[in-house]
Amino acid sequence: MSRLRMRAIRAIAAVFEELELAKVPEAWMQSVAAASGSQETQSFTAGEVTRISEAIRNRGLTAVNVVRALARRGFADEAENLLLMLRQRISGDYLQTSAILRDGKVKSALNDPNDYQGPGSGYRMSEARWQAVRGIRDIQTRDKVMERERRADPTAPPWLVSKGSAAKGHDPTEIVIGVSPAFGSELNRTTAGHELIDVLLALTEGIREGGGVPRLVRIRHTADTSFLGLTAARLSGSRYGIGIQAKGTAVIHRADRLPHLNIELFSNAPVTTLDHYRAMGRNAALHALGQSPEPVVVPVDGRALGARHHVHVAMLYAIETELADPDAAPLELTMVLGQRTFA
Repeated sequence: MSRLRMRAIRAIAAVFEELELAKVPEAWMQSVAAASGSQETQSFTAGEVTRISEAIRNRGLTAVNVVRALARRGFADEAENLLLMLRQRISGDYLQTSAILRDGKVKSALNDPNDYQGPGSGYRMSEARWQAVRGIRDIQTRDKVMERERRADPTAPPWLVSKGSAAKGHDPTEIVIGVSPAFGSELNRTTAGHELIDVLLALTEGIREGGGVPRLVRIRHTADTSFLGLTAARLSGSRYGIGIQAKGTAVIHRADRLPHLNIELFSNAPVTTLDHYRAMGRNAALHALGQSPEPVVVPVDGRALGARHHVHVAMLYAIETELADPDAAPLELTMVLGQRTFA
């Protein structure tokens, strides 16, 4: 198994070198061979990966180039297997129901049927078991979610104040932060527990540190993170923007990109810190100044986020989408903290 793993590692390294994308040091290969998980490996940084990806795109490299590179470097079996996969993609046979590949041929529910007789023919819970499953603890409800989201002082004045419709900016150093419909109104903290006031302060401080000028806008026609960021970028004088949901998911976007082809993404909001948001703001400003900063990486330990987050997150997003109005224009915002006002 160790020989097989090492051969796979060297095959990948050979492709990088043959295609003149990168040179993989021997120490990196050995670290991957001995690792129990990705955190124990030495590899490219996120910025280096971005540059390699751009080279692949700019040169028009495809999987066929990878097949040729493998063959030239002596990995004939691997090249043949990859070519088989490409043939399957063209034929589409693997799209058959329950399809798998065996000896280069497709086996599926069409040519190798089982005896399943349809819904109700398999295992069915007894009434007692169904009642036990239904009686689980800590059921999440909208009321419970909103109770946690309630502001410490419901009588306090709003800290995000609208100044009217948002127009296209002209300052080439401007970074627009596009917040979601419920941000700072119905919802007040991220899933990591950060107050949204602190999150916006971190983002705006980071933008200023990077040499940019922050501007706040509420996006009302969508709650999708990518579209929040893209809308913010299209309103920004620099053509760079940050989109952020109330639950903490955030992106850096650029005005000329496709909706989900963002610059940077914070997808794991429950483990994202205020320092990460500050660094995201700084990176957005550096991009606007024509630099290519190292992307901010939110570290995780390889485990999936706990199931306790799933229903909570779904309810938070449902609250956001309920407030979205497809016909509503973005609003310019001012952040008011005590006697201080932040544009």
